[in-house]
Amino acid sequence: MLIVDLEPPVRTRTSALSINTPPEIPQVLDQYKPASAISKRTIRLLKSEITHINFEQSRRDLIGSSMMETVHFLTDTEGGRMMGKSFSPLPHLVVCCHGLEGASNDLRLVRIFLQQALPKSDLHFLMADSYMEDTYRHIGDMGHLLAEEIANTLLCSPKSYFRISFIGHSLGCLVIRAALKSRLLDPYRELFYTFLSLSGPHLGMLYSSSYLVNGGLWLMQRLKQGKSLLQIGMKDHSDLKQCFIYKLSKGDQLHNFKNLVFVSSHQDKYVPFHSTRIEMCNEAKKDYGYNGQVYREMLQNIMLPVIQNSNCNVVRYSVQYALEHGSASSMIGRAAHIACLDSEVFLNKFFSVMGWKFFV
Repeated sequence: MLIVDLEPPVRTRTSALSINTPPEIPQVLDQYKPASAISKRTIRLLKSEITHINFEQSRRDLIGSSMMETVHFLTDTEGGRMMGKSFSPLPHLVVCCHGLEGASNDLRLVRIFLQQALPKSDLHFLMADSYMEDTYRHIGDMGHLLAEEIANTLLCSPKSYFRISFIGHSLGCLVIRAALKSRLLDPYRELFYTFLSLSGPHLGMLYSSSYLVNGGLWLMQRLKQGKSLLQIGMKDHSDLKQCFIYKLSKGDQLHNFKNLVFVSSHQDKYVPFHSTRIEMCNEAKKDYGYNGQVYREMLQNIMLPVIQNSNCNVVRYSVQYALEHGSASSMIGRAAHIACLDSEVFLNKFFSVMGWKFFV
């Protein structure tokens, strides 16, 4: 069951942003329970900024906040039943991509709970393993390996897929975006459906507030001599516009998707909150120097084509996890970074209540 509290939209002076509440929400408003009914075993709070974009808006409007939707999940599964789920009988390939030092089965719970939420849909999963052996190599090289893996899967499959979706975690989101630029996937771009990003560092580590994480990245890079760590931190070139993350933003392919879903958490200190959501941050707004210019250009490179595609929906979820207080993993932000993969409570409620609709 869902409890939804809607705050009035916050608009900038020049905003032409049009916000439409998802059609499922009004149908169940009169059935909500008070927040006191939330189980202690569930996630305490999930805040989601849902941006249904009016594509006549200016480039600046997309950066600003629009409407805050506060959603609480209860332990029962009534939320999914209330929504009145629809199912697609068409074959749908879902490509799952792991992060740094990950493995192909890292997203197994994501697969399980998505299948559980849509038992009658014809979902097929590709648990990517082409770049698993070395996640410290160049991200572009990993993207090429992933593109080859996807293309080979599509060519050798006895099924004809009508939709292709991607789910990435952390570094895996960048690998997906690098793969999307490959010509190997050109014949399949019209099939792209949903891109679900779980804590992906889309804008690198600019304006990261965690000195501990920055120091850890520096140490790991020294020990592993990893190119991917330099690229994530935008330290792979002295000129930021020559860095891989900046170049990745140019000619980005996210606008080809029908749904762009970004899941992030303020508790995640590994990746800056604004980077996971591909949105403006206060530090960049106040920075009139070269770093601020580069950040704004990356943001516009990615999101302007999205604005111009009226069929592309952008949804951002901010999650507050019920983590163990005082643990070292929670303090450094690692627990929240991986909770979107290993928290059965979160994954169950996310896909059964809201996430399922992006795959039908």
